[in-house]
Amino acid sequence: RAVVIAVNRAWRNFIAERSPEIPHSGLGAQYVAISGVAKGREGETIARGIRAVVQGRKPGFAYTYGFGEPQRWYQVVLRRFDHAGEARTVVAHEDITDATLAQRTLRETAEHLLDLQEEERRRIAVELHDSSGQNLVALGLAVSRLKAMTPQSPETASLFRDIREWLDEAQRELRVFSYLLHPPYLDKGLAVGLRQSLRGLAHPSNLQMLEPN
Repeated sequence: RAVVIAVNRAWRNFIAERSPEIPHSGLGAQYVAISGVAKGREGETIARGIRAVVQGRKPGFAYTYGFGEPQRWYQVVLRRFDHAGEARTVVAHEDITDATLAQRTLRETAEHLLDLQEEERRRIAVELHDSSGQNLVALGLAVSRLKAMTPQSPETASLFRDIREWLDEAQRELRVFSYLLHPPYLDKGLAVGLRQSLRGLAHPSNLQMLEPN
């Protein structure tokens, strides 16, 4: 039956604040009847959990729910034990609003920080691609003009080949670095972004990427 036989001050304060129509802090009443502060589906979930513990089908039950306006958050925890041959259940009904709000603020702050980091990576990737990449292209054109104006010899030809190889390598590394900072297809979804990034990395390395069936 889950009849209330003893309560503490915290429960009396809770009843006085949320259910002033219940006399004597619920002593002698059925706990399922007086604890249904969560309405609808949440109330049904709490009632089922309480009955499962009281009837011995579960050793314990815990549930967190929001209630009231402005909304506050509560956690109810039940534990069943035997005393003098009779079953008893201890119920802890705790206001966890401050902890819940702190966790929510922490989660929102972490998400905001991730958004800022992603935006910074996007900005750096764009600047590398548009600014540094164009500078390397301009440098390559200047090297080509300089080569045309320079008397050719085996030594100068070798030097210009080395310069061209260094420029090509720098451009490849810059493209890969920009790609890793912010894959251009990432905005279309994580799966698409990862697939396109792998393709972009596999192409210059002559790697073969297997597509899923």
